[in-house]
Amino acid sequence: MALSQLVHTPLIQLPVFYGLTGWARGYNRQQIERNLRDTYETTLMRNYVFWLPTTGLMYAVVPLHLRVLVMNSASYFWNTGLSLSTQALDCQAPAPTLSTPTLSTPTIDIKIVMPHAATS
Repeated sequence: MALSQLVHTPLIQLPVFYGLTGWARGYNRQQIERNLRDTYETTLMRNYVFWLPTTGLMYAVVPLHLRVLVMNSASYFWNTGLSLSTQALDCQAPAPTLSTPTLSTPTIDIKIVMPHAATS
């Protein structure tokens, strides 16, 4: 547990999460680094507040055959919260600009030819 919280999460998990999430959203490297720099400490503290009690209780109370279920359930809620928090950041920040082709509406010229009435 200590190795996970003190090495894996701060050095691997959070940087990879922010990097892949930013890449999937079309951010450039500077935007990803700024996002990580601005929210790293808060996210790491939330991680400790969530995971330390969760894993401690799980090892103390949950029977061995249910631990995978408990950890997967906790992971679901953690990942949902993490995803929602990064989505909230997207709402605050300007969206990345992507060049999209403009479509022009085609014009159709229709000419109606009326036959001339016969003159007598």
